Amino acid sequence: MDKPTDNDTFENDGNKQSGSEGRSATPVAADEENQRRGNVVPNQPWYKQKKSIKLWLAIIVAAAAVCGVLIDLAGNLGFFERFQDSGQISEEDVRNAERHVEGLKEKHDEAEKLVKSIREMYVEIGEDVSKKAKEIAREIENNSEAQPLEKAIARALSLQLDNEPARAIQEWEKIAKNAEGDDNAVAALAWFSVGYLLRQDSEASIRANDKAIHLEANFPEAYNNRGIAKTALGRLDDALADYDEAIRLKPKFAKAYNNRGMVKKKLRRLDDALADYDEAIRLKPKFAKAYYNRGLAMVDSELFDDALTDFDAAIQINPNYFEAYINRGSTNTVLGRYESAIADYDEAIRLKRDFVDVYLSRAGAKYRLGRKAEARKDLKTALKLARKANNTKLATTVEQALRDSASDEDL
Repeated sequence: MDKPTDNDTFENDGNKQSGSEGRSATPVAADEENQRRGNVVPNQPWYKQKKSIKLWLAIIVAAAAVCGVLIDLAGNLGFFERFQDSGQISEEDVRNAERHVEGLKEKHDEAEKLVKSIREMYVEIGEDVSKKAKEIAREIENNSEAQPLEKAIARALSLQLDNEPARAIQEWEKIAKNAEGDDNAVAALAWFSVGYLLRQDSEASIRANDKAIHLEANFPEAYNNRGIAKTALGRLDDALADYDEAIRLKPKFAKAYNNRGMVKKKLRRLDDALADYDEAIRLKPKFAKAYYNRGLAMVDSELFDDALTDFDAAIQINPNYFEAYINRGSTNTVLGRYESAIADYDEAIRLKRDFVDVYLSRAGAKYRLGRKAEARKDLKTALKLARKANNTKLATTVEQALRDSASDEDL
């Protein structure tokens, strides 16, 4: 496996207000029958209540953490202050959040400004913040002062955090159906959340994002996620149109540039793909996946040294980037740098010990250095893993490689 693998990495936006990175809305008053049936529409606008504002913003923070991101502007102020103490949130972020909350108390139009800020400002976080977000979702769900809509959203988020996507989808669909017509922004976000949860079923994900976009046309994250689903189905031209629209609506949308670059690479428009990756990195300098994907495009363009530079950058940003180690190793192999390739494969195996192809690649590099006994050992490990995975085709390939290596030793 001397040639680097073509496993580009898409960037899927998670539940914006449910999650890849939030949005609030303005529910209208519900009638007595809605309240009697326990429907999710609140009995008064959330933005008129200071406590409710804080709860809603906390929900958004929890929602973002579901998909591994933290909004760095606005949120439950106490929550942000706790993370400020740990150095993860700046004092300026807290001041900005306070200013937004004060504005919301006085003017409903500020809600839309908050929405825009939340949807544009977020950073990646770790597991510790996700755990804290889970606690916040639980607090909201059990808080007697929270509005029915807030509790419903917190309940849906809790199910996502508990890795119960089927039940979470049911909750989001219930929210969407109750909100449609009264507050299409909430309904759009709920359908967007459904689309994200259904991302392994591309057709279903497209249908959910279609509904989100129908309810709110200016929804760049929904266009981005729909583009990913269309790409998975091979509808590349349609996917490009969605990424184009996402970028038109949100010109600084680094993830959409990264995703559009991958589609252009699939279409062999390598110069255009490289331009999109360049822009993604310019907008988000620590975007490991964009460096990695640009490295793959560099390989396809036979710019191997430039590819190594990009794989280096991806690994520096994310030292546990398994695919980057594999492809840096493959690129080093192409360049005849076998010792460096073996070091990369060693690291990849440390991160994922049961990936057959890495053992095959490392065996090839060792064989070229004359380390034939070590190469055969890697081939035997690969054969064992292939059989364990019931991959008959791969096992046959490895068996042939072992026979060839034995014959070579006899010469």
